Amino acid sequence: MRVSLWIRETVGGKRTYRKPNKKKLYPEGTVFCLRYSADGWRRWETLDVANLNAALAARATKEAALLSALPAVASAPAKRINVNDAMATYLSTVDATRAHKTWLAYNLILNEFRKTCTKEYLDQIDKSDLTAFVVAQKKEGQDDRTVANRVAGVVTFLRAHGITNVTLRHKYTEKKVKAYSVEELRSLNAASTDEELQIWQFFLGTGFREDEVAHARPCLYSSQLVSEWLRFSLGGDDRPVEPPL
Repeated sequence: MRVSLWIRETVGGKRTYRKPNKKKLYPEGTVFCLRYSADGWRRWETLDVANLNAALAARATKEAALLSALPAVASAPAKRINVNDAMATYLSTVDATRAHKTWLAYNLILNEFRKTCTKEYLDQIDKSDLTAFVVAQKKEGQDDRTVANRVAGVVTFLRAHGITNVTLRHKYTEKKVKAYSVEELRSLNAASTDEELQIWQFFLGTGFREDEVAHARPCLYSSQLVSEWLRFSLGGDDRPVEPPL
């Protein structure tokens, strides 16, 4: 809201207005006026001040008062996102940017969550929906580790859509991984084909995980390369290294 400062003069019985010069000293009796809009009308207001500095201060005070009196402009309401639409968009993004196995996991998680969550819009989802999901998963016989992973998947989905205040952490006890015994390895090797033995040796020599081995080129399984890997990783000398037979 802009307020302007003017000087009013009467010449030949007619009122005129002009803007003041801030560098000029005006004599006593100079009439200062404000010009502004209020309630849809343009108005003049005569100031009861003695000099230009007081008039400038009154102008600033009036402008601040008018600005504070303006009704707050209501911001446009944010568009609500349908849960099903959000799921479809998220899964499409995962499909385009992640491995297919990751898409399968999130597709399962979100569809399982949708069975227990009847909310229509994302902004309606709260912690109680996550709790209901946990209860339903436990009733289906899922172990705590699986439930924890699925709840984490739902939370990740929500955060991808800007919902960071809805979360739940399902606790579980980490299972101790039991290594194969020598006798079990001997039984495995005895039942394996030559090609399978090369794959087991490749796992052992490289330290690769399942996905890394699955995406390795078949030529990498050659006996010569496996032998080189084994010598490098299990001692670095020329001793032949063989798994227990």
